[in-house]
Amino acid sequence: MKGNPGFNVGVFMGSSDEEENVGKEIESASFSNQYKFINSEQNIMVATKAFGMGIDKSNVRKVIHLIMPESMDF
Repeated sequence: MKGNPGFNVGVFMGSSDEEENVGKEIESASFSNQYKFINSEQNIMVATKAFGMGIDKSNVRKVIHLIMPESMDF
C-alpha cells in the first residue's frame, strides 16, 4: 500500500470470508506484511485486532484502537 514518503504502510487481515482463492491471496499478502513489519521493513500497520498477538517490538510507540478491546493484555 502506498503512503506518504517515509511511511511504509502494510495491511493485515487474519482471515477472510471470501472465496478460497481470494482468501488465500489476502492471507498471503497479510502474512507477508506481518513479516515485513516484524523485520522493520514497514513502519505502519492497519490490522484486525488479532494482529498484535505475540508480536513484541520495542519500537512500537502507539497502538490506536477504533473500538477499545474488553481487556488490555500486555
